[in-house]
Formats: sequence, structure tokens, C-alpha cells
Amino acid sequence: MAVVQCLHSFAMCSGLHANPGKTQIYMGGVAADVRQLILDATRFSPGALPFSYLGLPLTGNRLKVDQYQTLIDRFARKIHHWSASFLSHAGKLRLIDSVLYSNLVYWCSVFRLPIQIVHKLEACSRNLYWGMADNGGGIPWMQWACFTRPRDEDGAGIKEILSWNKALLLKWVWEIFARPPSLWLNWVEAYCLNGYSIWTVPSKLTDPWVWSEVLKLRDEFLLKSGNIAAACSRLVDWTASGGVKFRVGEAYNFFRTHGSCVRRLRVLWESFAPPKYGIVGRQASYAKLATIDNLHKRGFQFVNRCFLCKGAAESHSHLLFQCSFMQHLWRTMMLWVGVTRRPRNIRHELEWLYSHRKGKGLPLRVERAVFMAIIYHG
Repeated sequence: MAVVQCLHSFAMCSGLHANPGKTQIYMGGVAADVRQLILDATRFSPGALPFSYLGLPLTGNRLKVDQYQTLIDRFARKIHHWSASFLSHAGKLRLIDSVLYSNLVYWCSVFRLPIQIVHKLEACSRNLYWGMADNGGGIPWMQWACFTRPRDEDGAGIKEILSWNKALLLKWVWEIFARPPSLWLNWVEAYCLNGYSIWTVPSKLTDPWVWSEVLKLRDEFLLKSGNIAAACSRLVDWTASGGVKFRVGEAYNFFRTHGSCVRRLRVLWESFAPPKYGIVGRQASYAKLATIDNLHKRGFQFVNRCFLCKGAAESHSHLLFQCSFMQHLWRTMMLWVGVTRRPRNIRHELEWLYSHRKGKGLPLRVERAVFMAIIYHG
């Protein structure tokens, strides 16, 4: 047979022979007598769907939620490995965005993840950040949605998995639109497009489930763009120089949730202070620090007394600005950098620093770093 002859020719040229004991052959819609002839000719054992290939499940039907368990388990193992390490919040955010989410790229480039799986992955990330992994005793002081926005939109720069998934899958629409030479594109044109363009080809109940997901994403992209001309213009803009690469980051920015720009928070990241100072400063700006009054709201029972001044009850505003110890610290450190004004609350101070202490000069960056250090160590 032709396939057997091709395998034999390949083996003669390369010296690589298929091992019948380790090789399986998968067939569909083949009569029993023909199936037996193929097995006798190849000496391969018959395989059955679904099976795993290059780490991904291959099946003739839409993947079920439980078939994504491999991805969840791999993600959870990495969470378990790192949860035992003593990492700052800034270190955990870097780990989540650069290490953990990079492991999702392969899956997100092929499959559109069900919303249940997205929620599980985000829950794993949230639990690692707040110290809740492996039954830890951490408390989620802020919603995870507050972290999945850029820093200048009051976020922490973590990607939205759902939007990242859409951006990676949109590359398939881009490939059909840009038409770089590929065997896959030839197959799509012959069996899926049938003379239509990617923008006009209708979806059918008989479409392969992977192709139907591509068409659903196409429809969402068209709806969000407004019309075909605008969609084409965006894909052209997102094509890198040379016309052979797709800018996934631009597509992600298109799909993600957008918020308003919060100017004052730029102060948190434009100083000599370590990133962990900015993370805590951002949390403090929402009054979400682990103060005793906040712990009371979570059901913890402590004697509410400031551990610094041993006088008034500990609250967010008292701990940072009203406590006599902190007021002395503010006066001393602010005078050290040449500031005589008395701070009132963190949001007002961030606005003041942004309005009156803008710039990248050394004195201004030192002043902002001192401000963040007081908040962090307070």
C-alpha cells in the first residue's frame, strides 16, 4: 500500500524504522475487511480515540470538561511546588504571569477553554497569590478581577485567561486572512471554505467542532470590530513586519476588559522602591490591608488595639496616618527628603505626588520611594 511504501522509503533514507510494538494506527469509517488488511500490512496495533499526542488530547468530538483535567493537574502541580516557597506578592505575580500562564499558551492556541476551566485556573492563581494553596490560611483581600488589568488601569498586569485564549485562537483567522503558505491552509480552503472567504463562509451543523469554534470566534471578532472592513484593517495592523507573524499582544488588548486610567497609581511603579512596595501600596489604596478592623469583618476575634501606639483601635487610616508613632515617622522621613507637608490619606497623597512630584529625576524618585517604604513597613 502507498502508506506502507512511504514508511519504507523514509526508513531506507533516514535509518529510522517504525516499531510495530510501539506504533498504533487510527482509522475511522473503514470497513472491517479493509481494516484487517491495513493491520496485516503495517503490523501496527489498532488505536482508539481519544488519545494524547504531543501533550494534547485528540478526539473526533468536542472535548468534555473532564478531558481538560490534564491541564488543571499540570497547573496545580506547579502551584504546589511554588506554594512552599517564601515569595513576596510581587514575586508571586511575576511567577503567575511569566511561568504559570506561559504553560497555557500551547492549550490556548489550539482549544477554546470552557469557562469552568478558566475559573479553575484563575482560582489556582488566586490561591497561590493569597497563600490559600494547599489549604493555606491566606485571605483573598481583593477580587482577582482587580489584578487582570494593566497597571495604568488600576490593575497588576496579569492577563485575563479568557481574553488571552481568544487572542491566541484568533491567529487561525489571521492565517486564513493573510494566507501564508501552509498545508493546513490548503486543507481549510478545500474542505471548509468551499470558495467562500473567512468572513462570509456560513457555519453548518456538520462542521468539525474545532472549525465551528473558529467561526464562533470570527463572528465575535466581527461583532466587536463593527464590520468586515474594520476587522480586515485590524488584522493588517496586527501583522508584524514581513507579513509572517501575528501580534498576539495587540489582539489581547482588543479582547480584554478595559478600565479607566488611574493616574495616581503611576507613582507606585515610578520610583526606586522594589515592586513589592507598589503591590502593598496599591492594596493600601483600597483599604484592604490586614488591619484588625478588617480581620474583624472576616470573623476573627482580636483585641482591637494599635500595636504601635498601644492606644487607639487599629484601623486602616489610624495605622498609616493617625497613629502617633506613624506621624513621627512621617515627619522624620518627609523632612529627610525636603517635604514639610503632613500626609492625610493614601489616595490624597498619591494624587499629590503625581501632580506635584512628576518626573524621573533622582530626588523625585527617591521621595516616591521613601513614601512607598513607609506604607510598606507601616
